[in-house]
Amino acid sequence: MTLSLHNQRGPFESSPVESEGLRAYHPWTPGDEVGHADFRRRYDGEAISVKDHNAVGDGRVDDTTAIQNAINATSGFGTVYFPKGVYRITASLTIPNYVDGAFVYLAPFRMVGANRHTALIFNQAPASTPSLLIDNQKMITVSNLGFVGDHRYPNIGIKVQNNSSHLRFEGLWNFANGHAWHLEDVHSVWITNCEGLGAAIRPLYPGGDDWSWSGIDWIHVNIPNGGFVNHLVVENNFNEGGEYQIKTEQAGTGIGLNWRVTGNQFESSTNGISLDKVTNLSISDNYLAEAGTGYAVNLTNCTGVHMVSNYIASGGVDALSGAVRLDATVRAFISDEMTRLILVNDCRQIVVSGCKVRRIQDESTTSNLTLVGCVISDKTVASATNTMNSQEGRRTWYAATATSTVYPTAALGDRILKPTPVVNTSLGWICTTAANAGALVQTTGSGPSPTVPTDYQDGTAYDFRITCLVGGVTGTATYKVEWKTAGGGSYAEMVASQATTELVHDVGRDAASGPSGSFGIAWPTGVTYVATDVWTLTAVVAPVWTPLTQLHA
Repeated sequence: MTLSLHNQRGPFESSPVESEGLRAYHPWTPGDEVGHADFRRRYDGEAISVKDHNAVGDGRVDDTTAIQNAINATSGFGTVYFPKGVYRITASLTIPNYVDGAFVYLAPFRMVGANRHTALIFNQAPASTPSLLIDNQKMITVSNLGFVGDHRYPNIGIKVQNNSSHLRFEGLWNFANGHAWHLEDVHSVWITNCEGLGAAIRPLYPGGDDWSWSGIDWIHVNIPNGGFVNHLVVENNFNEGGEYQIKTEQAGTGIGLNWRVTGNQFESSTNGISLDKVTNLSISDNYLAEAGTGYAVNLTNCTGVHMVSNYIASGGVDALSGAVRLDATVRAFISDEMTRLILVNDCRQIVVSGCKVRRIQDESTTSNLTLVGCVISDKTVASATNTMNSQEGRRTWYAATATSTVYPTAALGDRILKPTPVVNTSLGWICTTAANAGALVQTTGSGPSPTVPTDYQDGTAYDFRITCLVGGVTGTATYKVEWKTAGGGSYAEMVASQATTELVHDVGRDAASGPSGSFGIAWPTGVTYVATDVWTLTAVVAPVWTPLTQLHA
């Protein structure tokens, strides 16, 4: 496989070279002493080579002390350079804190290799020992190095802990025989253009022992009780294999804030991406082709999720590797192609737009699911209870009840099947009255309009009127909602005044009076709404579902 990675330019002006089928970037030719001297000039300071401190780099000699001496020689402020070689270590490398009067921790430190495939740090330390330990430090960049493990030593590649922040890991080859990254109580961390591979590669050096990366989690994030991990960026990386691509470990009330996972190619892990208690999460433009028994994406207790333009490979409709699972997740917008969407526990304000989904399985307790412009088709399920899916034009959803979620575009003959049918109860429900979503019509003014997903749940038809009360941008403008019986009567107030929001707001739940069903409305950003503008929705009614034949013993 050939992978092209974008150059993340650091404080030096780099030039591209081709290496082992991947595009690597570094500012000199490996082994070129003239280039090495130029590298030092580019950093406007003394770059210390580990070989200046007697590191051998043959994969046999223990270079731990030599490398640590080179690092210590910077006093935590400067650059350590690794020429081409395999540097065997038997203990963690650490970075001293730079202290100069009031300037504590604020000086940049860099570890830079000649090439991530040819400048390798080979960890043969006792179990659970990280190759590099970053503890309560800031402004560190590690680039163009390889961190590799021995199959006999289950170690960590890079461990970061204790309020460390402003860290950049760029262009690394991280093959630790454990977590490649273990992040704990950290902030402002960038992992970009890095590579991992869960496969044996041997030997590491001529005549050397076999080595491999079996891997646990490629990126493991430990969120401490009462703490948080803020601003994590995982971008333009490639990894194949392991237990999880990215996984959080929770302790009590800790949370993640402002995470972005974008442009990555993740393949063949057991469980994919699994995150708990992350707020403001963006997962976009990733290639997810997992091959294990877990979910492609599993989000628990997350809030404010934006998941778009991901390719999620399918292993068949019953394979979880092509599934997205939301557990007690609130305010999520999803626009991806996937095999299955699974909702459990207290999921609310979930918008699925422009998706191709083969199965929606809603087992949530208070779901508010909005489907906009989706293609839902599940005609190839082999299970005996689902043979009716073979009828052309019929769509099938999967849920425990017909009222826990919304099927706004349901047509005659569409079905909801129970995920686990019970003897002497119905198999599910069939649509006997098609939905009428109505149409949003602007009756007064000419300003921009809100978005009204077809998510109304009440079985009775009503008309609605929406009025902009205070003009302005999203979050500043306010509006009210009124209702009346379809085709007659006068409008009555449903919601007196509500602030506009980009996410779909379930206004029905705030209403003191009016229809019992919820009513979704969103106000896109980037425009200015005009006071006194008015819109109407007419004859809005949810589909009617009738129980299917009972399943008898």
